[in-house]
Amino acid sequence: MHEVNTYMDQDQTILKFYQITIGHEMKCQECNANYKKEYPWLTIPLPICSSSNKFKHLEIALDEFLKWDILNGDNQCYCDICKEVTDTSSRYHIKELPQILTVQLLRFHFDTTNRCYQKFDDCIEIPLTLMFEESRDNPNEWCLSSRINKESPDESFSTLLGTVQHPHQESKVEAAAKEKLKSTKEFELFAACYHEGVYGYGHYHADIKSTADVWYSFNDQTVAKLSNVHPNRFNKSYLIMYRRKNANKSGNYNVITVQFQCVLFTLVNDECIKYLHTLWAKS
Repeated sequence: MHEVNTYMDQDQTILKFYQITIGHEMKCQECNANYKKEYPWLTIPLPICSSSNKFKHLEIALDEFLKWDILNGDNQCYCDICKEVTDTSSRYHIKELPQILTVQLLRFHFDTTNRCYQKFDDCIEIPLTLMFEESRDNPNEWCLSSRINKESPDESFSTLLGTVQHPHQESKVEAAAKEKLKSTKEFELFAACYHEGVYGYGHYHADIKSTADVWYSFNDQTVAKLSNVHPNRFNKSYLIMYRRKNANKSGNYNVITVQFQCVLFTLVNDECIKYLHTLWAKS
């Protein structure tokens, strides 16, 4: 993606569509000193298992990634106040969401017993939509909305409007519903890349959903339309992309167009990159 960006004019950078701002907070367990930093990421590197558990669902894996963790033993961190390494609490959190959310599932790991890299081929459920909401406990943070009894923003808005009993009440209800819409962001799955093979070699292919909500399979020179796509199809994906619903145009080109061109970049060579640049220049 960085290579594609080198062909773009500075005022037409595509990285801004993918950049997610991640906050990292660390707290010393001895003196409670708190350290905070922010980082611009293009992808979320998401483990699909822990040392004792395999995650069955993407949202579970993401929740585990964002929760507090204790760094102790060989993982202790140096504290500037204590002047020594101490047990440290650590967590990542989402500060700003992009228009295109990219998640890389970490399917390769180093096996310390056999002293070699191995691949996880385990299935993990990939939801077709992800809903984020502003955190109530921590300002300026985004967290996953619960999938249990979750309503879409439109449904919530209709439900609220359905409770109006008095004309003077309507404006307050509408304002509450609109405020809720502002505090949520919904993403839909539109691309999945797969790796066939083992560590060190293999084959990549991808599924991409068009703006007409039609899925296509891209496998080298072969492009095939998919019908009756079941969510289980994505359970062994290696990299997935979600686009924010109701994304607007930005600059001189369409966000949706950029999405497809960048996904296809994962399957093409330098000549195709130059060709994509000519398309952007004309848009």
